[in-house]
Amino acid sequence: MKVIYDITVLGRAHLFNHARTGIFRFVENLAFELAKSKKVELHFCSTGSINDLIACQEYLKGKIELKHVKLHYPKSAKFILPSLRSIDGFKKNNKLYQRYNFFRKLVDFFNYRLALLFQKIFFVHGIHVEDKNEQFDIYHSPFNPLPSKFKKQQYGSIFITIYDTLPFLFPNFFQKETIQDLTKVTDCISRETWLICISEQTKKDILDHKKETIDINKIYVTVLGASNIFYKSEDQQFNRKRLADYGIPASPYILSLCTLDPRKNLVQAINAFEDFIVSEKLDDLNLVLVGGHGSEYKKIQDRIDSNEKIRGRVILTGYVDDDDLSAIYSEALMFVYPSLYEGFGLPPLEAMQCGIPVITSNNSSLPEVVGDAALLVDPNNKLEIMRAMKSLYDDSYLRKKLSHRGLERSTNFSWSKCAAQTLEAFRASLDVN
Repeated sequence: MKVIYDITVLGRAHLFNHARTGIFRFVENLAFELAKSKKVELHFCSTGSINDLIACQEYLKGKIELKHVKLHYPKSAKFILPSLRSIDGFKKNNKLYQRYNFFRKLVDFFNYRLALLFQKIFFVHGIHVEDKNEQFDIYHSPFNPLPSKFKKQQYGSIFITIYDTLPFLFPNFFQKETIQDLTKVTDCISRETWLICISEQTKKDILDHKKETIDINKIYVTVLGASNIFYKSEDQQFNRKRLADYGIPASPYILSLCTLDPRKNLVQAINAFEDFIVSEKLDDLNLVLVGGHGSEYKKIQDRIDSNEKIRGRVILTGYVDDDDLSAIYSEALMFVYPSLYEGFGLPPLEAMQCGIPVITSNNSSLPEVVGDAALLVDPNNKLEIMRAMKSLYDDSYLRKKLSHRGLERSTNFSWSKCAAQTLEAFRASLDVN
């Protein structure tokens, strides 16, 4: 089975830590699994900008697991890429660039304009293969819309992954550009398109949104997985060192992990935490919020700074390196994730795989993920969240029971299972064609 897979997401995440989201984890781990499969001849492409292509090449240099997979790109890029790479090398090694903001802005402006010029003249958005007659059984876009110069006749089946329809369901939570980006993806869907959804909830939502242009028999649901970097870390010395690195005190804490965006409902979690520690007169419990600085960062920071009851008790770590996450999960007393809506919800699964009791929302896909291995709450009900926190804080038996259930539940999810379900969808599409 000859598959070409768009890895633009991996290049962007290589450049920007804030792009290392659940989507990045899906695209990367599925790439690893497909690359291992003896049933697949895997090829890569990038349908973004020329800078995305460079980033994909840089990403692949560090991935031994993918070294045998060919990345396709246009012949013109062979002449353009060295020039752009030399600028990147200059930026990394030049002291003037690193020291002076004005000089840095000047070089970045020149680099951006040069890349834009090259792209406009030489770089046609499409899937670039050296042999224009080369045929593939499957084209799979795990995030981007189909490129403008897409030649459908080269591909037996077209697959698009849908993670959620949140920008359509909650447009007030998203920038106009994000809504437009998802619209471009959904506009590519026709009755010939095969869809992979990451939960039954997402399948329902995309059918509600595009039912007139979707063949229900061409939708497959694949589970996600928690990577093996998430485990119950028993090395106390290592754990304490990691906590100290991120300014987390060596005292009990409730953990949440997500980008600081309104949809994640962290203000509600903070309010519930405040009521809990005040009503119970607790002076040794903290709330740790791990994640990139999303659109609600300033609101949350101001909320903390202006309230002496939680100042110093709610800790914002910012981005945490993947290798340090298990230590921070493992030392938490509990994990809270009161999201207003999810397409899947990887953080609760990661927490369960680390053996930490979970509190999460009773909506969208989250019950699919946690089953009976977590306390489910109404994310709009502060009192429910606070009571769940109190139940786990007071009851060590309940914590152990949910920890055990979570570890068992997490075994139902893996990236190998995700890949097997994806291959099943690929095979079904070829049988139809």
